[in-house]
Amino acid sequence: MKKIFSLLAISVLCCGGAHADYASLGGAMQIKSTPTTQTASSTPQYCGETTISFDGFQGPDDNEFLYTTQQAYESVKNNRDNGRVSGGKVYECDNEHCLHNHVQDMPAGHYFKGVKVNHAAKYRCVTGIEDKWVEITEGCEIDRVKLQVGDWYQNGSKRVALNVGRCEQFEQKVDDNGTEFNARCEKVNNEIKMVCHLVKCKKGMKVSGERCVTESNQVTKKTCSWQGNNIEVGSSYSQKLTYEQCKTITSTVDKNGTAFTLRCEDKNPNPQLKCYLSQCKSGMKKSGEKCVKDGDSQPQPQPQPEPQPDVPEFDCPASDIALLYQWRSKYSSESEIVSLIDQILAYCEDSSRTATEYNRRMSELRALINEQIQITLIQEQQTTSTSEITKIVKEIKSTNEQLQGDVTVWRDAEGDFNTARLASDSIAAVVLGTAGGLITSHVIKKNQVKNGFEDINCSIGGQTVAGWGDEFNVGIQ
Repeated sequence: MKKIFSLLAISVLCCGGAHADYASLGGAMQIKSTPTTQTASSTPQYCGETTISFDGFQGPDDNEFLYTTQQAYESVKNNRDNGRVSGGKVYECDNEHCLHNHVQDMPAGHYFKGVKVNHAAKYRCVTGIEDKWVEITEGCEIDRVKLQVGDWYQNGSKRVALNVGRCEQFEQKVDDNGTEFNARCEKVNNEIKMVCHLVKCKKGMKVSGERCVTESNQVTKKTCSWQGNNIEVGSSYSQKLTYEQCKTITSTVDKNGTAFTLRCEDKNPNPQLKCYLSQCKSGMKKSGEKCVKDGDSQPQPQPQPEPQPDVPEFDCPASDIALLYQWRSKYSSESEIVSLIDQILAYCEDSSRTATEYNRRMSELRALINEQIQITLIQEQQTTSTSEITKIVKEIKSTNEQLQGDVTVWRDAEGDFNTARLASDSIAAVVLGTAGGLITSHVIKKNQVKNGFEDINCSIGGQTVAGWGDEFNVGIQ
């Protein structure tokens, strides 16, 4: 916040219109200055600049500054002391730049309070104890309660009841026979204002649309209900509907339409609401209940098809949507699966989506995921098998190395036959007291060689009949 103080030592009036008061304090003259105040009617001298200066504890994120672009904001934030704004402008709200009550339009992508604002917006400069920009939002205000377009005036969850006199303050004509009204913030002919809607009538009368009629007349009237409003057969709703509103009533409306009329029609057994095209997008014109390009030849009248029952709009199941995001995270490294998931999510936002096409795409995705699961399982099995084979090979190599070494259980460090092992095994065999043990002891004692068991054999009359490890039967008489 900046204030302008101007002093002049002798003059009664100070520079800039500030008034100087004189007071004697201990023989010294004191001059008191009243700050000059600029009004909303003043023309901003510097509203929208390419330079900026900070006072006191000001920073680039203060609500006193508006930046037209990200580059403008970052140029100030990254070089605060430089004061230069590049790639855009800064709008400063105070009594020297953008003045009190000045309204500034900002484009989409501007920066306010250090945050990027992706939509275009309007701001009003408010100066005083704190100089700041305040965003202007479209809406209504009643009894100090701010409402957005489409909001009812409510106390908690209950709509506030208004009388005729209160509704007439909104500059609209209401039925004088009404005793209770509800108010809603609405946009009428590009003007946003509070609109009263009839709720109750005087004794002996009932509500019919926005009018009170006698009970006898009311009995013979047929009406349609729309958002708490009763519309008589043959009558139209007073407000234009958007495409999004209208397609919930008549699913065949043209998406190129920008405004639709809602009418109550007498259909057996009950009256029904129907939307009719009122206005098309820019560059298009109304042709029957369709929008065509402006300049196209008038289409020849075509026979009207028989009315078909409305097909309910298909919505992708919420549980499937959650599952799709889980799969997308789980298979993030599989580009083909991720691509198909993204296509399905985009299709769920398509207004022309159908259950048949959605189910086809989901089946394709499930088949692809099952294929990936099989591939992963085979890879895991291959990894396990390779690990087991590697382990066995290591064990075989280790055994082979031990057999080829100089020292074994049958060979000592000098390479001689291990007689200690031979003696111990012979003693053990004798203790067992079996024929096998005796024969083993006899065979080993008669064939003490340097190379261990590899050279031990059994012979009869000098003729070898069995080598080490061979099995044979021996009888003892």
